[in-house]
Amino acid sequence: MVIKDVHGTGGRNQYLGMSALGKLGDKDTFVSLASDGVDNSPPAGVIVDKTTMLKAEELALDTKHYLTHSDTLTFFEKTGGLIYTGPTGANVSDLMLLLRE
Repeated sequence: MVIKDVHGTGGRNQYLGMSALGKLGDKDTFVSLASDGVDNSPPAGVIVDKTTMLKAEELALDTKHYLTHSDTLTFFEKTGGLIYTGPTGANVSDLMLLLRE
C-alpha cells in the first residue's frame, strides 16, 4: 500500500480494520495486526465490531474522511479497539482474523 500526499497517522492493519467496518455483520468481529507489534505507529493493529461503528456514529465520525486521509490512528483513539503489544521481535507477517457467528 502506497499513500502519497496524505499526512495522517496509522498503518495498514488499522486501515484494513477501518475498511472492514461497513462490511461486518452485527455479530462479526475482525482483527488485523502486525506480528512485530507495530503497524507504522505504536499499536500493533485493531479489533473492530459493530460497537466500533456505533461509537463512531455516536461521535459523528466520518469513516470515509479518516480513510481518505489515512488517519486511522486518530479514529481508533476516539472509538477504541487499538491493540498494543509492544515490539515482539517476530516480524513474520500480518494476521487477519474474522469471527463470524
